[in-house]
Amino acid sequence: IRLLPDFSTWARAFFSDDFTRDATAKEKFWKDPKVPELLAKLAEALANLKAWNHDACDHATRGVAEAADVKAALLINATRVAIVGQAVAPPLFDTMVALGQQHVVRRLHEAVSGAAKA
Repeated sequence: IRLLPDFSTWARAFFSDDFTRDATAKEKFWKDPKVPELLAKLAEALANLKAWNHDACDHATRGVAEAADVKAALLINATRVAIVGQAVAPPLFDTMVALGQQHVVRRLHEAVSGAAKA
C-alpha cells in the first residue's frame, strides 16, 4: 500500500464479503486446470478443522497440495486470490485465522463456483 486510497481496495476483503477478485491475479494463479478441484478439497479440509490457527491452516493446505502432487505454492497463491481477491496480501495463514473459518470456507466455495462459471 503506497497511498491511502489503495487501502480501501487492498483491505476491503478483510471488512466485507463484497469484494472483487483481481482479474490479473486470477489469470496468473488460477490458470492451472486443477485449481478449482484443489480449492474445493481445501475448503473441505478447512471446514473439518477442530482448531482454527496458523499451524492447522498451514498443515491442511500443504496436505491437500501434497495429496494432489502439486507444489504448495500453487494452492497457497490460488487460495490467497480466492479469499482476499489479491495476489499480494499479508501472510496467508495469518489472514485465514483473522478472517475466520466460516468466511474462508465460504469464500473458497464461492471461488470454485465462480471458476466453474467462467
